[in-house]
Amino acid sequence: MNSALRIVVKVGSNVVFPNSAMHANALHAIADEVAYLWRQGHHIAVVSSGAVGCGNILFGDSLNAYEGVQRDQTAAMYGQGVLMYHWIQALGKHGIAAGQLLRVHADFESGHSPATDFLRFQFNQQHKTNINGIPIINEEDTMATAEIVAMREHKGDNDMLGALVSIAVEADIYVIVTDVPAVCDRNPKQHADALVIPEIPVVDDSVLSLVDPHPKDRPTGLRTKLLAAKHLQPHGITTHIIGGETDAILENRLIRQVVEGVQIGTKIPGWRNKTGHRSPAR
Repeated sequence: MNSALRIVVKVGSNVVFPNSAMHANALHAIADEVAYLWRQGHHIAVVSSGAVGCGNILFGDSLNAYEGVQRDQTAAMYGQGVLMYHWIQALGKHGIAAGQLLRVHADFESGHSPATDFLRFQFNQQHKTNINGIPIINEEDTMATAEIVAMREHKGDNDMLGALVSIAVEADIYVIVTDVPAVCDRNPKQHADALVIPEIPVVDDSVLSLVDPHPKDRPTGLRTKLLAAKHLQPHGITTHIIGGETDAILENRLIRQVVEGVQIGTKIPGWRNKTGHRSPAR
């Protein structure tokens, strides 16, 4: 590859916590890929879900003393440190530090807020100093007031947060690592013969109709991933949705292959003008 790319990798909860159990091997496999790309000179940021899951494992049924949003907030408060411990261990073996950065959607409402300016500055400083580090970004669940919860129901968990981060750092590629191999013509968890859709030029209602609506209590799933990709298309940012099974990541080096242009999963290209440059919407 001739030039450095700006890449955001989003790791979903179901990748790190399949069946509500911590799957550290998956996180380490993804960290290996991220570290490899960073060593190749690319600029990388990771958006990682999993704080609530870590808190659930830490305290289990004791969290039932809390109700509703406060239960998840408490789990996230204690689980965020555990999640970061795993990222520190996973990247540390490559000599790369993991920096914690907690954000909410409102931080990105202005393209030049202090939060976005700081993130963009840190992203741009990669490979320019002796600080070998990658930011690990997560939603600040402990600050989830009723207004933020309502916003999440419309914008969708860390999928949209990753999209907003991608815009803030002017990413070239947004890679969403999830628990299904790609967007398919039917739900692959229910239909073994579901066919992968390799590329989606435009995310419209016909595409959204292929995926199950997200549940109201936890707005995740392929629908929110497609909505995040749709949000990025006018900004010229290409989204890739790929599966995060540990063996596939380890054996096939899926993330680096995507970055190198290999067709894996589903690609939703960012829009470019006739000269090949990004859309003026950027």
